[in-house]
Amino acid sequence: MHIDGIPIDEVQSLPLLTDLYGAWLVEFILCAAESKGGWLFRRTPQNFARLRQNTSSLCFLVGQRISVSMGGSPARYLLDCGAH
Repeated sequence: MHIDGIPIDEVQSLPLLTDLYGAWLVEFILCAAESKGGWLFRRTPQNFARLRQNTSSLCFLVGQRISVSMGGSPARYLLDCGAH
C-alpha cells in the first residue's frame, strides 16, 4: 500500500487517533460495539479487551492518493482525491 507514492511501511510516525481526538473515542467505539455489534460481535470480556487494545492503537494518516499493489502487479489507485 502506498500513500501519495510512499510505501506505508516507510512512514516514520503516525499519530494515534487517541492522541488526536482523546481517549473518549475508544470508549465511544466500545459503546457502539456493545449496543450495535449485532450477531457478528460476541459481547465477552475478552472481545472487549481485544477491541479496546486494537482501537487504542489505530493511527491516522492523511493522503491524496491511496494505491495498492499485490503480487508484483502494478499499483492500482483506490482513491485519488487530487483528480477532478
